[in-house]
Amino acid sequence: MKVKTTDLQLSHVIAEDIFVNHTLLVSRGTKVSSDILSKLYIFRQDVNVYKEDENEIEIGTETEKLSDESALVLSDKIKERARTGVEYMFKCENADEIVSTANSVSSLLMEEIVGKSVINVSLTALHLSDEYTFQHSVDVGTMALLIARKLGYAGVELERVGLAGILHDIGKTKIPNSILNKPAKLTDEEFTIMKAHPVYGYQMLVESKDIEEYVRQGVLQHHEKYDGSGYPLKYAGNKINMIARILAVADVYDALVTERPYKKGKSPEIALEMMFGMHNHFDIRIVQAFLNTIILHPVGEHVFLSNGEECVVEAQNQGYPLRPVLKSVSSKQVYDLVDPSCLSLIIVTPEQ
Repeated sequence: MKVKTTDLQLSHVIAEDIFVNHTLLVSRGTKVSSDILSKLYIFRQDVNVYKEDENEIEIGTETEKLSDESALVLSDKIKERARTGVEYMFKCENADEIVSTANSVSSLLMEEIVGKSVINVSLTALHLSDEYTFQHSVDVGTMALLIARKLGYAGVELERVGLAGILHDIGKTKIPNSILNKPAKLTDEEFTIMKAHPVYGYQMLVESKDIEEYVRQGVLQHHEKYDGSGYPLKYAGNKINMIARILAVADVYDALVTERPYKKGKSPEIALEMMFGMHNHFDIRIVQAFLNTIILHPVGEHVFLSNGEECVVEAQNQGYPLRPVLKSVSSKQVYDLVDPSCLSLIIVTPEQ
């Protein structure tokens, strides 16, 4: 089938040789990767691709039951190493040193995720410290790696995502502390200054020979929105760098749940509901992959249902983090919250 290069997905296989100025750019039979997306970034013509296998592109349509055994667990030692690495990175002035440090932190997280075959994460266990900037960079890098892995990224492609995740807010080192740490909502003028941080980050990283342009673009575009209302470039849809689309989902979620001096953090449930309301801001495939990687209520947790019953979490429904499998403490009745007969029930949190 024929598609625009801006609509290419990682499940596509190129069905024709693609030439630019008589030079072979991509060969027929090549599976689309982040490398290919980068090469075709300025190629605006339609191309022929083999039709996707529907099983490859449907994300989160099956309610597979999962235990928590494959969930990411970061030891205190790993958390401290990651936090210390990011803290050091934000103090660096040399671009190559910044990138080298970010690579070290990203590699540490990748080893934990790939080396232990981790496929999901309990979001309540992610936060590393009370220092927002350092915590946020590691949280976003970790979530971005898990989302990318769910999308089929591996090897160098996965490394690029992790690196961009750790670096995505490095431009905030150029924002005055009076704005960055203001214990109140920013004024319009202050927010305009704050919105320059992706550009500052990109400009800082241009000085390093050890980072690819595609990764730099991920940092530059991580605040772009799928409907074109983001910044700094106002890009929309598939014109937005793929890494940036992944970062956008992880970045917004973590910003919502993290407590700041001027706002209380949202509960994970409320944060997800808010993101569902912002669906036009994100690539829906990325949101689906995110939902397939997260655990909101770990197995063994005690929760209360909207009918007043106290229950214990028995299992996860992949892709439906708000609707796990529960067992009533008193009646021992099992509630599978994705079952149509249970859709009127929800887990109640104090914020709800």
